[in-house]
Amino acid sequence: MYRGTTPTITIETDTDLTRAQYVVVTMEDFDGNEISVDSKSGNMKITSTAISAKFTQEQTLSLSQGKVRIQVRAVDLSGNAIASNIMSASIDDVLKDGVIP
Repeated sequence: MYRGTTPTITIETDTDLTRAQYVVVTMEDFDGNEISVDSKSGNMKITSTAISAKFTQEQTLSLSQGKVRIQVRAVDLSGNAIASNIMSASIDDVLKDGVIP
C-alpha cells in the first residue's frame, strides 16, 4: 500500500459481521498515527466472510512509511464487543506528497 492513495483493504473474517451493530477497521503506524473506517461511514462493505474498507488520500498521507498494524473491532447484535487478531502491512512512500486532484 502507498501513502497518498485510496486503497481498499479487504480482510477475510471467520465471523459473519453483516448484522453487527458497528464495525471499525483501524490502521496504526509505529509513530502512533491512527486512521479508521467504520460501518457508518459508507466506505465499508461487509459480507458474511469479509470486510472491505476504503481509505482516503488524506488518511493514508497521515501514516508514516514502514509497517502498520491493522485490527477489526465490532459490536454484535447482543452488544458484545469483539476484536480480531492484530495484522500487519507495509506502507510505501510516494514522490509527490499531498493530495492530488
